[in-house]
Amino acid sequence: MLNDYVRIAAARDLRNMLLGFGNGLARYNQFAISSWEIGIAWNALFMGCRENNGAQLPGPILFAMRNASDRLGDGKAAGRIRLGYNYRAFLFDKGNSRTAVLWKFNGGDAELLLKSADAHNVKLYDMVGSRLNPTKPFPVAEFPVYLESTLSVL
Repeated sequence: MLNDYVRIAAARDLRNMLLGFGNGLARYNQFAISSWEIGIAWNALFMGCRENNGAQLPGPILFAMRNASDRLGDGKAAGRIRLGYNYRAFLFDKGNSRTAVLWKFNGGDAELLLKSADAHNVKLYDMVGSRLNPTKPFPVAEFPVYLESTLSVL
């Protein structure tokens, strides 16, 4: 029920955060916690309405940031993964496992398919934490996707 502008704005804010963490940033401050109506797509809260007595509601960026926290944990930035000019991907090392996060910021959407031997060792999540099937092609677009695995980086 969210329009594309709101979803894309949340993805852009999340990507700013991931770019920072991927390049070694220790902390990210989301700059718009208000529910100001005009800037709502970049805000963390939605304004309430008559149907809910004006109670503010969490915006998609809150779910996306919570998912990023769950996926990355205390992982250390382990470098950028080179997938081509239109993609961004970073690896985070959590000691006994790794998380890669990737998105496509330019050009049309794409689909990727993991090698069948590796797919069973990978957990795959979309921007807000919904599980994706790693044995099937998954979308790579401007909405970040997380791949978690204990596989070696080599």
